[in-house]
Amino acid sequence: MSFIEAYPKKSNGLLIWFPVAIAEFRECGSRTDRFILECYLSKVLENPLVRFLTIRKLNKSTNILTYPSVDAAKLTHTRCSEYELLKDVEAVEEILSDVEKARKYFSDLIPSETTEQRIKRRWWTLELFRPPKIDTREILLKSNVAIVREILKNLCLDKRVKPSYWVPGYLLMRVNQESGQVSIIEKDREEVSKTYSRLITSSKVVGVLKESLGIT
Repeated sequence: MSFIEAYPKKSNGLLIWFPVAIAEFRECGSRTDRFILECYLSKVLENPLVRFLTIRKLNKSTNILTYPSVDAAKLTHTRCSEYELLKDVEAVEEILSDVEKARKYFSDLIPSETTEQRIKRRWWTLELFRPPKIDTREILLKSNVAIVREILKNLCLDKRVKPSYWVPGYLLMRVNQESGQVSIIEKDREEVSKTYSRLITSSKVVGVLKESLGIT
């Protein structure tokens, strides 16, 4: 098993080795980037879109190790083969081709309107000038559909071109239970991921994580 090197500097939160695949798509033009694709949440949430909405590039200077660079809890790999990747591509294309299906599958992934946003919207209704009603969730839906289509196209997955390199591995994450933030750690860099924060702290995923890690 491979591990993306990570050297956390903080001590707060729960460190987790999160299941991913490290991939290259050299058959897709002259692309030489390495990508990280998740291999856990898409199964827990039963949503293949997650695999592509969380995709990220691996820094060129980051090493892939054969051992964990830090002692941390480790989640079990699921659905992390090239075959399952291409199955997800087919499922995603079917979802994107049907507006109602896309709305259903994206509904859990698109953030709902916050209290602050609702207050601002109510405040606007008191004004003489009322802006036209804008459905932000529909705008986000169309935007995310376009993003996923572009990802599939850029990696030639829409043409079913298999990755030129594919290896299951682990990415180190920090889950801060108090703030609800999830950070990704790569080498000595740590950044908060809004997408992972929203997905991993959802009630469905939290329950599975606690069971997998033996947390009461």
